[in-house]
Amino acid sequence: MSHQPVRDSVRAFFDGFARASQALDVAALGAMFGDVFLNLSPTSVGPVTREVFTSALPGRERLFGSIGATGTALTELSETVLDDMHTLAHTTWRVRFGPDAPADRTLTLSADYLLRQEDGRWRIVAYLNHQDIVAVIRAMRDQPTGAG
Repeated sequence: MSHQPVRDSVRAFFDGFARASQALDVAALGAMFGDVFLNLSPTSVGPVTREVFTSALPGRERLFGSIGATGTALTELSETVLDDMHTLAHTTWRVRFGPDAPADRTLTLSADYLLRQEDGRWRIVAYLNHQDIVAVIRAMRDQPTGAG
């Protein structure tokens, strides 16, 4: 398996994902995930229902807001086609910060998504965060002002 050029349908999926994330469009985000998907991080692994995921989104937004984050921007996207129904997308996201955040504050996050073609559209069936988001944000909150 190797990275191929990202197909238009996968790029369009992540463009929509980024827009829905920025707007905190819970319904649109929920529709992009399977009814149940596998959620993985450095500290946990387990199945998550779409309903549990969408109900956690406002809390996730507050968590990011606690460090002055105002959103994310997709900066890298690559794809590995697995078969006719599945593809693995590797993403990198730059966290955007508001004007009150320290000028040198930066945060880049990466995640992989296993997408499955269902009813003519992509859905996320596995979501792997490569960082422990809570620990990263806690560490940023604990930094002295101006140390980003």
